[in-house]
Amino acid sequence: MNGSLSILVIRALHTALSRDGESGDELLRALDIPRELLERGDARLPAAVVFRAIERAGALSGDPCFSLRAASAIPLGTIDVLDFAMRSSATMREALERAVRYFALIDDCSELRLDESDGVARLSVSRRITTSPRVATELLFAVLLSRGRLLTGAPWPLREVHFLAGPPDDAAPHRRFFDAPVVFASVRNELVFDAAWLDTRCAEVDAELSAFFERHAEALLAQVHQRTELLDRVRAAIAEPAAGADPSLEITARRISLSPRTLQRRLEAGGTSYKALVEEVRRARALALLADPRVGIAEIGATVGYGDARAFYRAFRRWTGSTPAKVRCEMVQRA
Repeated sequence: MNGSLSILVIRALHTALSRDGESGDELLRALDIPRELLERGDARLPAAVVFRAIERAGALSGDPCFSLRAASAIPLGTIDVLDFAMRSSATMREALERAVRYFALIDDCSELRLDESDGVARLSVSRRITTSPRVATELLFAVLLSRGRLLTGAPWPLREVHFLAGPPDDAAPHRRFFDAPVVFASVRNELVFDAAWLDTRCAEVDAELSAFFERHAEALLAQVHQRTELLDRVRAAIAEPAAGADPSLEITARRISLSPRTLQRRLEAGGTSYKALVEEVRRARALALLADPRVGIAEIGATVGYGDARAFYRAFRRWTGSTPAKVRCEMVQRA
């Protein structure tokens, strides 16, 4: 398992399919999701189920670019946490900073990040273990761009759009949609745009909605933080053994004063598993070591727990969609 996502993503897909003349209920039936669950804004589903739903929605629509086009069919307010984060802000900077802060309410295993440098802004999204399928990133970017245009009345001044995943059979629809160069098989998923646009004012600002949203979102975020505190303790315990040692469930549970069964149950309730956290820790350690050119790739594999180089390469491709050598080369180029 790989974290959980909000039911709001399924609600958005259901709405987009229904408005597009397709049956949103067919999507729910295909995934065995009760329709009444869509009304529970606090409900969550395993990430694998939500990612499968995004891919299934595209298949039902018959449109390979459904995840890009769907945003225009999702009314403002459908994704209430993300929508309120943006709608209750005075500028796009404030809107995106709020989206960054509260994105864990949408995906508790992903980080949305906003960086600025030399007049260029980068809004990136990354997952802690395996990467999101391209269609999931497309949907997120399309929703963000749609909300930005709705709130400001102006298009984002995009410079480039980057996807970790490789290119589709036909990338022309992506270039038309984003109206900017689109780079596939990149080092990260990100929107690159003029930083000055962050100071663009939103057309309508509701001060009362802003205050309500802050209180509501902070309460929800506190609940997420309670779940993630346990995950942080487990990650730290997994990282304790000597390099290359196998971080067993029994030893890790003992380090945090829980029984193995209790630890497994709590991890499952949080939408993950012990195996997934071990891979997450190994991935983070491998990427940190790759940044040091003095450490050989075979040595990195052994250090993070893979005595077999082929097993390390398979795991690394699963984590990043690329090879250690390529990622190291890209790190050097960006340094």
